[in-house]
Order: sequence, then structure tokens, then C-alpha cells
Amino acid sequence: YGLIPLVDKVRGGNLLKRLTNLRRQSAEDMGLHLAPIRVRDNVRLKPNQYAIKLKGTSIATGRVYPDNVLAMGKTGGESALAGIQTEEPVFGLPAVWIRKGEREEAEVLGYTVVEPEAVIATHLSEVVKKNAAEIMTRQDVKDLVDKIKRFAPALVEELIPDKASLGFIQIVLSNLLREQVPIKDMVTILETISNYVDMTKDTDVISEKVREALARTISNQYAEGTGDLHVFSLDPMIEDKLVEAVGASERAGGVALEPALTSRLLKSLQQNVEKSVREGFQPIVLCSAQVRLFLKRLSETMIQNLVVISYNEVAKGINVKSIGMVTVNE
Repeated sequence: YGLIPLVDKVRGGNLLKRLTNLRRQSAEDMGLHLAPIRVRDNVRLKPNQYAIKLKGTSIATGRVYPDNVLAMGKTGGESALAGIQTEEPVFGLPAVWIRKGEREEAEVLGYTVVEPEAVIATHLSEVVKKNAAEIMTRQDVKDLVDKIKRFAPALVEELIPDKASLGFIQIVLSNLLREQVPIKDMVTILETISNYVDMTKDTDVISEKVREALARTISNQYAEGTGDLHVFSLDPMIEDKLVEAVGASERAGGVALEPALTSRLLKSLQQNVEKSVREGFQPIVLCSAQVRLFLKRLSETMIQNLVVISYNEVAKGINVKSIGMVTVNE
């Protein structure tokens, strides 16, 4: 109830407007059209607490102070500002809630200062990206397909329902969204599905082919607007081990990689991730198409912010710059 002013237009609250903008931005960035976001008060929450729910279950929480602003950006040591010490909810950066009248002082000291509404909206935006695959419904898929059918009827009629069902397409789209690959280019996605679905009904295989067809989208997403893609690569010995493991896993129906090697591999990946972050880059590991999905699934439970792309997903004109290599000591 302490956050009600944030949604009260009479009292200057603009959270609802920010949520509208968030839905529009989601459609522009990811191609995912969000259903209306419901905002309700809940006396079970603490006065300044909010919870983000998906399908009735809370998946994220935070706390904001309507009469304050959040100052963040200083790392290490004590904050130079007096206030309520906290962590920024998305990236876990140290931050402090200060009085609105202290904004100018904080900015002079080098802090980034944001309104409480912006804190909630940014947190929700990140939650949407991470859970987009679950948020997208079968009806959303139908709406996307119907939109394409209006200007590319031959493509849709050839594919659906004879070659692939809406459920099949939903799985492929979910695979893309799970790794935050935009689904805006539905024509390319559907054409690629149509090209390969007669050869295999394996949605993982087709999803990888779709990713390759979206190489320009994936590359530009991480090329920092300069055409430079900063990555770390795999030691050839590790790549060979993973190729063997992929084949063995397919035969065994599960991950077939010795635990000791897995542990050392994950440790080296984590070290390279930390190095990327220190140097200001999105952590990206570049590998062969044959092992990309295997490596992603092996690492995602332990290293959630790691992007795994294959050489086939690097578009022409992108300048790949290596900032490290994943190695494993025997």
C-alpha cells in the first residue's frame, strides 16, 4: 500500500505509463506482444514491497521508496551518500535510496539516479526477457502467424497445418526466446521451418537452423553497434571432447560428459565470464554449431548470463574479437 502513489496519476505517479511503454518496447525489441499487465495492491506485502507474478506465482520481488530516488554506480567501499543501502534488483549492483533533493549531489559524485517507477519497470522488463518463452501463449503464436498470412499467404498455407502445427512452431519460437533471440522476423523463421521440417521433426535441430538463418539478428544484437563482436572461444581440445560428448549423449539419451571435466569446464567458463564483465562486454562464447546447444544446456543452470553462439550465427561484416579462451587443465 505504500506504493499506491506510483500508480496514482493525480499524485504524479507514472508507473502505468511506463508499463505501457514496456509492452510497446517488448514488441519492438523481441517481437513478443505482451498481454495487458495487471497492477493490484496486496496487503500481504510489506508497505514498500512489490512482487512480479507469472501465472499467479511470484517470480521476482523488490522494494522501492516512493519519496526517494535510487542512486547507483559506485562499486566497492562505503557509499559517499547517506540513505538506505540496498542492491539494484536487476544486476545486483550496490545502490542507496536517497532523498529527491539530493539527486544533484549524487550525480555530481558520479552516481546514476533513477526514479522508483523506473526501478520497477526495468526489473519487470528483465523478468519479461528471461521468461518470454513461458509468457508466450498458443494464441500469441496464432496471432503472429495470422499477421504473416496477410502478406505472405503462400508461405503459411504451405507450412500450416500439413507440415507443422501451431504447437510445433510455438516450441521453436520458445527455444529462440529462451535465449533471448528476437522473433520479429517471422517470415525467415517460418521459411526455415518449412525448408527443414520434411527432413526432421526434431524441434531442437530446426531451432538451431532457424538461429543460423537469423545470424544477422543475433550478431547485431551483441555487436555493440560498432560491428565488433567480443567473444571468448573454446580450446580445440575441449571442442573435440564436446563433439564426442554430443554423439554419446544422443546415443545414451542424456548428458555424457565426465563430471571432473564438466566441473573444470564450468570453472573456466565462469572465469571468462567474469573477465568479460570486468572489461565491459556481454559474456559470449563462440563455438561450433555441432556443440552450441549442448554447451548452452550444460552451462545455463550455473552461468545464466552466458550467451553461446556458433560460427554459423556470425553474420558477414561482423568483426570477431577474441578476449580469451576456455581451457581445461588435466
